[in-house]
Amino acid sequence: LLSLMLVASIAFFSSCSKDDDHAHDDNTCHECHLALDNPDYVAGDTSTGPHHYIWHILDADGEEINFCGDELATMEGSDWTVTVPAGSGWISEEGGIVLAPGTYTSTSQDPVTGNYYESHCHD
Repeated sequence: LLSLMLVASIAFFSSCSKDDDHAHDDNTCHECHLALDNPDYVAGDTSTGPHHYIWHILDADGEEINFCGDELATMEGSDWTVTVPAGSGWISEEGGIVLAPGTYTSTSQDPVTGNYYESHCHD
């Protein structure tokens, strides 16, 4: 009986396939943010700041944008573009670090650190 249960369990679990992490229908929406590695970060040393600086992607009213369907897939992919509107600047989640107005892409480098900006979306 035990070996029958083991075989049935293996068959059940192997028949389930993992969904593509980036496959979304139009009803799937998530907020996204830009992240930049902190070059001064040292694990365990809080004086060096956070591991990443994080800026939430906001609309003109200062509300976080929900990305859905193809837009979400783009933001989770390697060819995204985000524009911080002129006359504004997004303040990092950690406070104090302003992301200046301009267009940021998956190939944008921070001029000070040389690190690339990344797009991360919440589940």
